[in-house]
Amino acid sequence: PEPLEGAKLLPSAASSVGSSELQVIVAGGGAAGLWLALLLASRLQSRTRVRVYEPQWERADDGALQWSAGAREGAHRHQVTTVPGYVWSQLPGGVQERVFPPGQFAEQWPRGRADRDAGAEGGPFPRNVPLGELEDGLLAAAQQPEFADGLELWAAAYDEAVHLAAGADDPYHVLVAADGEAALRVSDGLAHGGAFGRLLPRPGSQGLAETLALAFSLGPGDAEDDAAAPLSVAASTAVSLSQRRYLVSWTGETRGTLHMRLTVDEAREFADTAPECHEGASGLSWLRDGPGKVRERALEGLRLYGIPARA
Repeated sequence: PEPLEGAKLLPSAASSVGSSELQVIVAGGGAAGLWLALLLASRLQSRTRVRVYEPQWERADDGALQWSAGAREGAHRHQVTTVPGYVWSQLPGGVQERVFPPGQFAEQWPRGRADRDAGAEGGPFPRNVPLGELEDGLLAAAQQPEFADGLELWAAAYDEAVHLAAGADDPYHVLVAADGEAALRVSDGLAHGGAFGRLLPRPGSQGLAETLALAFSLGPGDAEDDAAAPLSVAASTAVSLSQRRYLVSWTGETRGTLHMRLTVDEAREFADTAPECHEGASGLSWLRDGPGKVRERALEGLRLYGIPARA
């Protein structure tokens, strides 16, 4: 798993803004964008006004913002993200409780490079959490009453029209391109003369993931037999560090994700033989009777960590 990445700062629309508040626009309301917005709103309070734009939000029946059905079904939400200790510990206590409820995350050992580079080796341990749950927790926290004055959430795309209006009618100090396609369009558009609405090709992009991720959740009987119980978090870490094929990221006491590195040929085979899994659907039927060598090697990885295929 990769550490949560920071956001990209872009130039402001105006060199001076009349209000004494720090005016910030965040294009993209995923994990990085909401994280930054919550930090600014909690630390600067009445001295800042943060507006977050995310086109994949929608209103629930109770009026609260939530991720759209299409976004909730995205395969990326099953990915495990590692939040460095020096990063998550900066959140206010109430936000931490919503983002990391007990039993819904796992501490990572050893610490990653991000904590070491920040000189935080003696601080809190990094935490593993599914990206979808991290995004849900941050969005719920951002809608709490204590952030009502300094944090605005817009279920809309930050497009060229909004950008021009923001610069002319409601100036800001900083524009942050934070998450997803919308943010890439913003950053590419500003960098290449206003080319909003299209994604520019990224150098080195292969267009095909070369890691297979299998999310698992252990049932009540899966850990009762000591002889067949899954490896502990510590033992799983030791196995992961001893080879480069498989990696288990625990996100709680009974759940996590097995990552399996694929060769280019294996990635192509998986995309051809399991298209429904490639799009994030359940992989139980594929694990049970799917074709190809990739399935056999995935089952081998599950056995290595003592994880039953039915999980």
